[in-house]
Amino acid sequence: MPRRPRQFVPTDPPFAGDSATVTIESLVAGGAGLSHLPDGRVIFVQFAIPGETVEAVVERVHKDYVEAAATRVIEASADRVEPRCPLYGEC
Repeated sequence: MPRRPRQFVPTDPPFAGDSATVTIESLVAGGAGLSHLPDGRVIFVQFAIPGETVEAVVERVHKDYVEAAATRVIEASADRVEPRCPLYGEC
């Protein structure tokens, strides 16, 4: 029977639930914004676009990267538009 890979347990911050302030560099497949943490790790941020500085809450920490979601736009990109639907992000 093949062994299951061990689940990664982070030893350095940020941890799940922590906040990070990052500037988005580009978009990746799936629509997440890509940035780098101060220690060089990659962070993928949902609901953020290139050129924005956002505060994001960390959802998952992996060995080589971090997944997060933007909770507040600190500095908006000129490309940001208001969603047409008033329920965007809620339903």
